[in-house]
Amino acid sequence: MAEKTKPFNDAIDHLAKIEGSVGNVTPETISKLPTPVKVVAYVLFGLFALGVVFTFSYVLISKWIH
Repeated sequence: MAEKTKPFNDAIDHLAKIEGSVGNVTPETISKLPTPVKVVAYVLFGLFALGVVFTFSYVLISKWIH
C-alpha cells in the first residue's frame, strides 16, 4: 500500500480533505468502484483507443492512396 505523503501546508491539507484528492488512486481504490462505473469507464476508454487507432489508420491509408 502506498505511503500517505505529508501535506505541503495546512491549507493544502484542508483543501484536500474538503474537495477530495485524486493523488491516492491505487488499484485497490479502483477495484472498490461500483461495477456500472467501471463498465462505463472501460467502454469509454476502449472507444477512445479504437478511435485513435482508426483515425491513425485512416490518415496513413489516405496519404498512401493519394
